[in-house]
Amino acid sequence: TFLGKVTSNFNEETSLAFFSIALALRYKATIQMAADECQFFTMDQIKQRFPLYRSLQELRETPDRVMGTIQRGFKYQTEYRKLGAALRIATEKGDRLAVARIRLAMQQLESKHDENNLESH
Repeated sequence: TFLGKVTSNFNEETSLAFFSIALALRYKATIQMAADECQFFTMDQIKQRFPLYRSLQELRETPDRVMGTIQRGFKYQTEYRKLGAALRIATEKGDRLAVARIRLAMQQLESKHDENNLESH
């Protein structure tokens, strides 16, 4: 196969393809191959040989994951600001019970946010 020629031979016929793949890998560029050129490899073998390989479906899902992360971060910041404003008001009014409840809610929000960050990395 084409990929077999590239990986096992280095000659005039395959040197351009070899350098193309080497440069694409070096600069983390997208590599597209026709389905019939990799018919002897399973997807696991391709992913093992090319760790940066992403299927078209994975590439399509990436913006969804990024947007989800942004939205979760925005929601966290909004809730935290609301709790901060409520804490200031409760402190100004001297309501110790409310201050304690708000601080507990802030700690729970921070804890949940930290857990979500650990899961996403």
